[in-house]
Parts: sequence; structure tokens; C-alpha cells
Amino acid sequence: MGAVGTVECPSCSAPVERVPGVRTVSCPYCGTVIVSEEHRKEFQAEEILEKTKISYGPRDRGPLGIDTAGFYNNQGFVIKGVIEYRDSDGWTWQEYFIKFNDGKVGWLEYDDGDYFLNFEIDEEFKKGMFGIKIGNDKMKVKEKGTSIINYQHGHLPFSYPPDTQIKYIDGRSTKDPRKRYSVEYTDNEVEVYEGVKVRVEKSENHIDILRM
Repeated sequence: MGAVGTVECPSCSAPVERVPGVRTVSCPYCGTVIVSEEHRKEFQAEEILEKTKISYGPRDRGPLGIDTAGFYNNQGFVIKGVIEYRDSDGWTWQEYFIKFNDGKVGWLEYDDGDYFLNFEIDEEFKKGMFGIKIGNDKMKVKEKGTSIINYQHGHLPFSYPPDTQIKYIDGRSTKDPRKRYSVEYTDNEVEVYEGVKVRVEKSENHIDILRM
């Protein structure tokens, strides 16, 4: 999706590109996180911007850059934003928000040298005494913990104040070991993602995402 004008940064007054379909954007000059008008009430934007003064800095994190274009399964996409998470042990990883030319969105995760391509799915998540179910599949848990947003930059579909604890559970499908599940949840929201491990081939300002 293309830009639909600009909005003035509340911190430094610089013009910031507006893109439909995203909830937050970071000022490329000072890093202040700006909540889109249609989501200001939902995100209590006045409280976030006026009291916590969220600002993460204007530089990209991780091995990939915002606005980098690429292809996956012959579909073009552009990296629009990045979030860096930090867990309770201090470990960090990056998740890049990508928008495909056909409007589909996904996340390209970079964790300790490995890449995973994840898409949000509309499947019920159940955590019971006999394990975890994702729809009609069972999830073999590999890792679980709590993280916070360490850094964010660019256009993103959501944002939380810096001290928000985000719980996560990562694992594999018991039906298809190549399929990876990731569940992220707070006190108010649950998101379920399905993904696969991928290989990323980089050239100048361009990447290709390839299935393993």
C-alpha cells in the first residue's frame, strides 16, 4: 500500500509518511512512536506519548533494513518496520514486518543466525493439562518465556509501552515437523502464528526468501 500523505511528529515536528493499514510509525528523525489517528483511542495515545515519551531511536536493528524489497514464492514485498524483543535473560531477536504487493502481511524473524517466516493465523489456541492445541493440531513446545519490546522502528501494526510484558510460546507441529507455531499473548490479546524456517539471500537493497 502506498503513502497517503504525512503527519507531523509531535516531538521534533518533522514530516512522517502515513501508510494505511498500520497502527504506529516511528519518526525517521528522532524515533518517536506515533499512533495513527484511527487507533489513538484504542492505544490511549495521549498517555503513551505524553507520559511515557516512547522513543526508540531512528536506526534499524538486525541484519536487514527498512524499505528493503524482496521476493518470496514469486511475490514481491517490502520490509516496512522492525521490532526487537528482549527476554528475561537479556537475549534479543528481531522481527521484521513485511507487506506483500498483494496486501498480505507477515513477519520475518531473525534469531541467533536463523530466519523464520511467520504469518498470523485464525486458529483457536488452547493450553490444557495435556498440552497445547492450535486448531486441530498439537504443538510440541520448544521454548516459552516473557519478553518486552526493546526497540521498534518504521511502520508497524501494533505497539506497546516499553514495560509491557509479552508472553510467548514457540514450538513445532506434531503433524508436520517443518511447521513452526508461535503464540504471543498479553493480558488482553492473543496472537497465533504459523511459520517455517527459511534462508535469506541478500544483495544490495534486495533479499530473496527461500524455503529450507
